[in-house]
Amino acid sequence: SHLLEVALRFADDALFAELYRRLFRGRLRRLSLHPRANFVVQALLRSLRDAAQATMCLEELCAADSEADAEVDATPTAKSNKKRKEKKVKAPTQDSATGGSHLAKLLRKQRGGVVAALAATAQRFRAGRSQFCRALAKLPPSTSSHADADVSNDVSAKERRQLQRQRLVREVLGMEGRRNDAHGGALGPLSVTGCLTLSTVFQYPFDCCQQLSDSLCALDAASTLRVAR
Repeated sequence: SHLLEVALRFADDALFAELYRRLFRGRLRRLSLHPRANFVVQALLRSLRDAAQATMCLEELCAADSEADAEVDATPTAKSNKKRKEKKVKAPTQDSATGGSHLAKLLRKQRGGVVAALAATAQRFRAGRSQFCRALAKLPPSTSSHADADVSNDVSAKERRQLQRQRLVREVLGMEGRRNDAHGGALGPLSVTGCLTLSTVFQYPFDCCQQLSDSLCALDAASTLRVAR
């Protein structure tokens, strides 16, 4: 993987485009989840040469699973027809229950570095920033479902709404396995990649990052100060 990371960094534009076409296009979702290949994907994102390449990568990695499958199956083949038949009998999974968010899979697999690289790519090329923020906003709660149930009996409706607003920023700050429960309380250890992603997203136009900004503002004063530091 180190060899390919260096090749991506120093290849000329023509070679880079060929490497992307042959090795990465259509495979980024699978590679980004791999324990080692995800570092190559991060290197690819850091080495992109133009906005068109950035847009293709963001579209592939930020799309919901159903959208990505539809794109793959756009050209009917025997293989894609077989995949469609398999999907009909496939049992529901955690991913399908959460809307098939690929960003959620990345965080569940502790691939926060890929998410941070995506955020930086969108900002560097001014491309796909709204799409990235929408995908980020759709992150499902990482905490167990009974956590919210426990809180619902102890807080008022107003406090419950406040905690719901905090959930998104807690999910981002909880990258790489850091636990920042969506049901409130003091923030736990802050993830480096989570803080990096936040700092990058807050450079986007406000209409892109408004939901995340509102979530940050919903934190209590002590937690906001910790994030600011």
